[in-house]
Amino acid sequence: MKILFHILSGQSLQNYIAAKIVNPDLNFYLYTKESKNGLNVHIEVLGKNYKSEQIESWDYLSVYKRVKNITEQYSEDTLLLNFTGGNKVISQAAFNAFKDKNYDCIYINSQDNEFIYFDHHKPGIEKVSSQKIVLNVNIADFLSLNGQKIKYSDNRESTEKEKLREFLTKNYKDYSKYILQFARNWDAKFPNSNNSKYISDGKFKGSYIKFEEECSQIYFVKNAKEELILKEEGTELLEYLTGKWFETACYLKLKSLNYFNEIQQNATLDKLNKSDSTKYQDKNEFDIIAATGVYPIIFECKAGGLRSEYIDKLNNFKQTYLGRYSSVFFITYFPINSFTESDILLNERLDENNIKLITFSELNSSLIPKLKSHKNLK
Repeated sequence: MKILFHILSGQSLQNYIAAKIVNPDLNFYLYTKESKNGLNVHIEVLGKNYKSEQIESWDYLSVYKRVKNITEQYSEDTLLLNFTGGNKVISQAAFNAFKDKNYDCIYINSQDNEFIYFDHHKPGIEKVSSQKIVLNVNIADFLSLNGQKIKYSDNRESTEKEKLREFLTKNYKDYSKYILQFARNWDAKFPNSNNSKYISDGKFKGSYIKFEEECSQIYFVKNAKEELILKEEGTELLEYLTGKWFETACYLKLKSLNYFNEIQQNATLDKLNKSDSTKYQDKNEFDIIAATGVYPIIFECKAGGLRSEYIDKLNNFKQTYLGRYSSVFFITYFPINSFTESDILLNERLDENNIKLITFSELNSSLIPKLKSHKNLK
């Protein structure tokens, strides 16, 4: 029987990677009283076929003896230690215990996307080799490792919504000012309030956005020529106009790159702590999440531009739900002006939080090198 030993700590991704690489018959978890809470998460994600033992946190000799005694109980099996987790005392003690018994060890170097293998088959001789991690992480599994449950919204488009998205993808710059003005006043809970938008002059004269007769109505004119006429029962079409169209357009362009092993739109996570501060009420909701290899990537999409609170939200989301080994991109329709003081400050805040700003027009094959670099890992 092949048994893979893990040292539980605050980082769970490395254990997931090691288990997928080794594919053991049994996962054996070494935990401290501080890391015991992570045990149930590992069992849920990596399977019920496991065993576990508690060890000391900072006593080298105690850990060394305890691990060595455990290995002696499985002398007829093939044992391997993943010593990526734990503090330095625990990992070094466990590593030496395995080495002294001529058992191999593995270390997951997520930063460089490699695993390092320590071959101890020959007494007194240690062979060290490394290989690239060839593994596609499952988004739901990744989030489950941090105690999160993910849910996806129904993103199917009605015919009218599809027409709206296709039109705005090409013509948003013409109507963006009026759409944003409407969005600032629109409230789907009170659709019959006086929040319609009429354009009474200029080349778009006669255009309007309104909710009337229990229907969403959009009528766009340019130089006295009808450009778009949409009418749909209910408020969903106008809600789509105020932002969801852009999220879907970004999602479809990213998906068309055929780069990600998984990409999802409009997801919600259960919060780690229900009593968390409500400063960012929607911090557990995001527009697009994708995965390439073992790295999750968040894309936040705002056709209306970038604001400081969006950066706070993204940084909070990354730290709370995804951790260090993830990347964050912010997608806008228009580039921000790098010459104004406010936009210079926004750019600095993006850099400080390792958030990459890209525009809608950049969602093409030229984006792939940026996705591969992982330079915005934090």
